[in-house]
Amino acid sequence: MNNERQTKCYIFSVLLTDIYNPFPYTLSSLPFAPFSFLEKKKKKNMQRKKQKEGVVEEVGDQDYLTALPAPILCNILSFLSTREAVKTSVLSSTWRNVWKTPNNLVLDAHNFLNPQQDAVTNISHHSSATSSFKLKCDRTWAFLNRVNLYLLRLSQFDPNFRSKIENLSICFTFRRGGHGCYDLAQWIGFALDRKVDKIDLCFSESHELSAPSHGALLLFPCEVLLNKEFAFVNSCLKHVRLAHCALAPHPAFNPGFATITTLDLHKVDLVGGEQVQVLLASCHSLEWLRLSKCHNMGYLKIEYPSCQKLRHLSVNRCHKLKALVLRSSSLESMEYTGTWYMIETMFDTPNLKSYSCRMVLGSDQGGEMSQYSRLAIELPQLQTLFLECKCMLYVPVNTMANSIVATFPNLRHLIITKEAVHQQNFCWIEIVLKGCPILTRLDLNIWTHMKFDVEFMATSWLQACPHSNLKEVTITGIRGHESEIEIAVYLLQNARELQKMIIDPRRRVYLGNGKWSSSQVCQTWNNGGRQRLHHLLYQQAQHLSSPVKFFFCCQP
Repeated sequence: MNNERQTKCYIFSVLLTDIYNPFPYTLSSLPFAPFSFLEKKKKKNMQRKKQKEGVVEEVGDQDYLTALPAPILCNILSFLSTREAVKTSVLSSTWRNVWKTPNNLVLDAHNFLNPQQDAVTNISHHSSATSSFKLKCDRTWAFLNRVNLYLLRLSQFDPNFRSKIENLSICFTFRRGGHGCYDLAQWIGFALDRKVDKIDLCFSESHELSAPSHGALLLFPCEVLLNKEFAFVNSCLKHVRLAHCALAPHPAFNPGFATITTLDLHKVDLVGGEQVQVLLASCHSLEWLRLSKCHNMGYLKIEYPSCQKLRHLSVNRCHKLKALVLRSSSLESMEYTGTWYMIETMFDTPNLKSYSCRMVLGSDQGGEMSQYSRLAIELPQLQTLFLECKCMLYVPVNTMANSIVATFPNLRHLIITKEAVHQQNFCWIEIVLKGCPILTRLDLNIWTHMKFDVEFMATSWLQACPHSNLKEVTITGIRGHESEIEIAVYLLQNARELQKMIIDPRRRVYLGNGKWSSSQVCQTWNNGGRQRLHHLLYQQAQHLSSPVKFFFCCQP
């Protein structure tokens, strides 16, 4: 009994110890012979024999976790890191080989290097170039050797590729023509042989001091997707994310992308500019595409027969983009971030219902309304529209008084984010009410960095604009200034069928892909802004024909 207790204590001490070598300990390495394991093994064999014979025996200390099927045990290990999953091999004979059939293959410095090698920041700027180069080479060789040894163990245990890998994730710094390019292709091929579903490859670590420049970015080996004659026919690859690399696909390798449904390119150098068209020409199953901060992409054209199943497109800060041509009957939603007024656009997307545009106007005073009118002409079928405008100049309140109203005949949900340095300009709200006749929901996110000492009434220039369909208004980021209160009162006066108004002083920030975050409440709101707005809204509500429910978030 003492030997068994000592054995358990030793095993758990091993699990709690920071083990740097990601390979299992064996029972022969224990300081004493665990004879009790033999007794347990005989006992388990007897239990299994009785279960096969239909004999049920109640055992108080039965290990139900170990008795689970192997696929469930592998799924449990998928929630652990590679280092932690390997450590479970010392628990019992059942767990000894579970880590060799992983669902997720995560290859990064955290799992395969010790803390001294993982801490790249230890390479000081004051270190000599020779010593820094040697440290980085030693670190790279250590990573390559340990990953190769780890995959060799997996191959020896499953030489016939019976186990399936769901996800492959690689995060390590690789450079064009540097060490490890051949090994990288072998790792990707290892996952493809095991029917990998998702690949996430990042070739530059976030804390790397000397990240590769554009010219030294690793050229992604597209040919690895066709390492077998029938790879593109039986491939299970559906989701691909590439970051910090160069991409120059050859038409001969295009069938390797035929099964991909999700493609995410972040800081990818599209060598030659037209390479993105070569890539998209083969993505027959593509449904979701994001291009974020990609280099050398002067134009983007999506039209038949490319991407016939594309449903969502996101273009984020591709600064060299000058033209955007979309002819797609399957596209349903789109997000764009950048300087919209500097690019040429052509839309033929009858099923595009949701659109998000985030732009920086700089000193272009009328840019926000010209963008609004431009979208109304090009995309009149929109039902949901999100506009984010960062205006760095103060715009006079009567600038848009005589503007021609552009109409969105089908728009039902409008989200507007207005960021300004000085005073907010709300005169566009009149044009919005006139141009969206069936609008039912309005979300207004505002943020003002500074304000003038003298307040003025923003709505004093606005004319009455009754609206009979607006049911819900949400205002976030409000600080309690007079102009902000006036716009809330103006909406309350003109939305005749308004049922609910939500006031939230927390600023909402759009993160992309439908995700938002909220900031803290401004001190101006706590110093009397809430009381002023509360008093004026309830005072105005008494003169309305229909009751309105007010919701004030972040109550003190």
